Amino acid sequence: MSLAAKFDPKLQAQSTCTLLNNTLVYDYKPFLLLVSYGAAIAIGVVSAAIGFQSIFGPNKGKVGDTSFSGILAATRNEGIDAALMSKAGENAEESLMKTKLRYGRLKDGRDAFGSPEDFRN
Repeated sequence: MSLAAKFDPKLQAQSTCTLLNNTLVYDYKPFLLLVSYGAAIAIGVVSAAIGFQSIFGPNKGKVGDTSFSGILAATRNEGIDAALMSKAGENAEESLMKTKLRYGRLKDGRDAFGSPEDFRN
């Protein structure tokens, strides 16, 4: 009822109101339930497999060093420095762009960038 209708008798009217007691009804579809639960279980199994592989896989749970000094140490490699010095001069940029680099465990046991010959097999 509006504020104007409260104070103006011409705007008031009588009506009948019916109140119903509503109950909730659920339309159960087993197929949709199986699809949603199946998707959740599949995602869980894949996530668990990735977790187990990261813990028990080739790296055996090693965590990389994400500190500034760790990142700087990974980019410093004597082999890369020697390649930079040997290719200094004309067309050095093109030659360096064609140099193949990898990231991983070097022969000396630390993780860094290097040429394929610098890594253990």
